[in-house]
Amino acid sequence: MTGAAKLRLSVAREPATAARVLVLGDGSLARQIAACTSDARPWGFRLSGYIPVADEFEHREAQTPTSGPDGSARILPFPTPATLDAPALGRLADIDDVLNDHDIHTVVVALADRRGKLPLGTLINAKLRGVQVFDAIDFYERLTGRMLVSRMRPSTIIFADGFVPGRPTLALKRIVDVGLAAVLLLLTSPIMAAVAIAVRTTSPGPAIFKQARVGLLGLPFTIMKFRTMCQESEANGAQWATENDSRITPIGKFLRKSRLDELPQLWNILLGQMSFVGPRPEQPTFVNTLRQAIPYYDQRHAVRPGLTGWAQVKYPYGASVEESEEKLEFDLYYIKRISVAFDLTIMFETARVMLTGKGAR
Repeated sequence: MTGAAKLRLSVAREPATAARVLVLGDGSLARQIAACTSDARPWGFRLSGYIPVADEFEHREAQTPTSGPDGSARILPFPTPATLDAPALGRLADIDDVLNDHDIHTVVVALADRRGKLPLGTLINAKLRGVQVFDAIDFYERLTGRMLVSRMRPSTIIFADGFVPGRPTLALKRIVDVGLAAVLLLLTSPIMAAVAIAVRTTSPGPAIFKQARVGLLGLPFTIMKFRTMCQESEANGAQWATENDSRITPIGKFLRKSRLDELPQLWNILLGQMSFVGPRPEQPTFVNTLRQAIPYYDQRHAVRPGLTGWAQVKYPYGASVEESEEKLEFDLYYIKRISVAFDLTIMFETARVMLTGKGAR
């Protein structure tokens, strides 16, 4: 295929209304935004290029360890592209010409420190002409359905809309939880009886596995699941499940893949310890480790933990600190935008995941 043919094919695949994006900055934050914008091309965005802007704050962060809001160690953005794969369109002083010459629809400010560096007058005039201007973190959320935890500051939560669901939303969510849990307990009772018998007859030990988890406001509760591992699975202490984990029983593999092992948690929902949708509850040992390694990790305990969640339908099973940070990005996105309509969307996606076995371990 000739170069001209490749160009025609690329243009043909672009949405007719794709918004042309200009990134201000050329550091690691700008590279992340450029990468996710390129991935979002079929959904209405096309990266036109960037304007390099010195970011001394980001340089200082690269030279010294950074910390979370409570002094906890921050981990680096995961993953960070090595290069900004886009053309440089000019200098910051020429931004007005760049906006006009390249017919830019969207400007993303990807600077860790913006003080005294932005041409505010030009950006205000551009916005009044219809150009969208985004902070990098907000734009990242829009494209990915997750929050960029490694770049968040306390002000990201303090001054942002969301994160505080209204009482009507919480009341309606609880009504749905109780009503649906009661109905499903009634409908699935024959299935649960059959699963309990299968677990008891295929491996020694009880059918129900009980374990301490961290719930709403960081308070512990006892979660219930059908046992999918051998009885001595945690004889050496708590540990994440791994691919082809030898501790998982033959019937346990089927239960995990089908998600039938989670059915006893309907009782946790009725008791008010869990909700149908929310961040998945972790063991106290893991929580103590993750809250030290990942900033804002404790904020996931602001709502009831869920039988399923936004992270569960968007990300496979996580078994490391880095993967837990990625899942937290989805959890915080959910908490920021919590609603019954969002819950119904996640429950529909969960049903699809259950049919495919995606993410089970």
